[in-house]
Amino acid sequence: MVNPACISNNMAGNCVCCESSSNCLHSPASNCTSALQQLSKRLLSLLLTAGVLLGLRLWMLRGSSPAFSDQDNPASFSPHLITRVLTFCYLPALNFWLLLCPWQLSHDWQMGTVPLVNSFADSRNLASLVFYTTLAMIVCRALQTSKVGGYDGGRVTRMGLALLVLPFLPATNIFFRVGFVLAERILYIPR
Repeated sequence: MVNPACISNNMAGNCVCCESSSNCLHSPASNCTSALQQLSKRLLSLLLTAGVLLGLRLWMLRGSSPAFSDQDNPASFSPHLITRVLTFCYLPALNFWLLLCPWQLSHDWQMGTVPLVNSFADSRNLASLVFYTTLAMIVCRALQTSKVGGYDGGRVTRMGLALLVLPFLPATNIFFRVGFVLAERILYIPR
């Protein structure tokens, strides 16, 4: 029977589960409490730092959001929903291609340097389809991969995907309008 006072924490590696408290070499409850306190301190400092940075940004912008023009990001100002959706679906595929093959870079991707995707007949939709299909297959494979010989390939793949996708999401125009069509700086600068 596992002692309920023993809490396993495999990520930190300093909490040990044991069958009885007399067999414990470490004090699991104190190790886990210490690890949780350290985690709480880190999270609190991250939240405070983020709050200070957001407050500083709002102060610099005098409480208003930044104003962008149709020259900065033509897709977000398109009057046609289908054009916005198809273009915004294509841009991550183009970003991924530039990450893999950076042969065509620009200091300023605005004012039509990436033409809008106006219809389903546009051949660039094929790139979007291939990109999202491949991404879905990688995610499915990462979720199904099991531990083999002490190596958890799925966990490594999931962490890699998280490090690539999550920091990129704010630049995709999904949640809010951004002031650029494409920017290599969001691909190559560690976030």
